[in-house]
Amino acid sequence: FFFQAEDGIRDAQESRGLGDVYKRQDNYLPISDFLEVSQIKNPHNIDLLLKIGGKERQKGNTKDLVFNINKLIEISSSYMTLNPGDLFLTGTPPGNDTVVDGDVLECTMSEDGKKLAELNVQFNYPK
Repeated sequence: FFFQAEDGIRDAQESRGLGDVYKRQDNYLPISDFLEVSQIKNPHNIDLLLKIGGKERQKGNTKDLVFNINKLIEISSSYMTLNPGDLFLTGTPPGNDTVVDGDVLECTMSEDGKKLAELNVQFNYPK
């Protein structure tokens, strides 16, 4: 498991007319440290929170995924080889918003009120 800060960055780039060039930048997809499976009791009930500039923008839970994690792995592995460290980017809870130059994104992942991972990133447009 990990956390990623992607959707707001994508929206910011598209609003500047850059299309999918956002996916080709250095450091495009910041992620938190990886967690061992043993650190998570129930991967199907993990709280996810994103704050931008200290304001809550997105709040979700893995129980709300269209397909649960086991199904995602089952479907994906029928089409491609999966290796340790591969990432699944599954979409985003409601509330994504544009990120502006200098914004600080704070992401947390928790289970039963216990913080499992966090990621804090300041967004700066490439010069």
